[in-house]
Amino acid sequence: MRVLSAAVLVVGLSVLLPTCAYSQPETGPSDDAGFAFSRAPDEVVLQLSYDGGLIENPDPMPFVRVFGDGRVIVHYPVYMKKAGDYVLRLSDQELESLLATFAKEDIVTVNEPRMEEMLAEARIETGPVEPPEDHGATVAVEMRFESVPATAPAAPPLTDVERRIAVPVSAVETGIRAPSTTLQGIAAGIRQLEDLARRPDLERVSDGGR
Repeated sequence: MRVLSAAVLVVGLSVLLPTCAYSQPETGPSDDAGFAFSRAPDEVVLQLSYDGGLIENPDPMPFVRVFGDGRVIVHYPVYMKKAGDYVLRLSDQELESLLATFAKEDIVTVNEPRMEEMLAEARIETGPVEPPEDHGATVAVEMRFESVPATAPAAPPLTDVERRIAVPVSAVETGIRAPSTTLQGIAAGIRQLEDLARRPDLERVSDGGR
């Protein structure tokens, strides 16, 4: 098996760093927060994954999954030292704060051409960044909201939002330093998801097949 350098294999960790039945799921948070999502324990409301790079037979399991009840599953691939599945539970406040980072109209509606344009502008504005070579690796975040508030006054909210945003792993550092608040929000949200994989309260539940 060919394995990337640590920086490319888990850029989110070194550089920027799997159902249960339910009935009548609740929706949260309160209306004051401006957005809503399913509280169902089997509903993935946020998901972070990596793709590409130089890993042969890459593990398709998402790195981080956040469920509507606050449960988080972190999956380290078998070729990593910490291989296995880990779980933790977010408080309501932690969950809502994490979701709020992404629950913005400009983030859930941004398209690929606009994203590329903003990244190009950010590289010019912020100057050169020297991240490790990502070898075509991408980081993707997927989100599900029942509603997200619209920016325009009196405009109806966006409903049944399901969105996937993928960027080169090296673009997250650019996004953090970008003048665009949209890029800043996406990059900050990705980093928050990555930070969950470093939480001291992670409980190991499997060894990942080792």
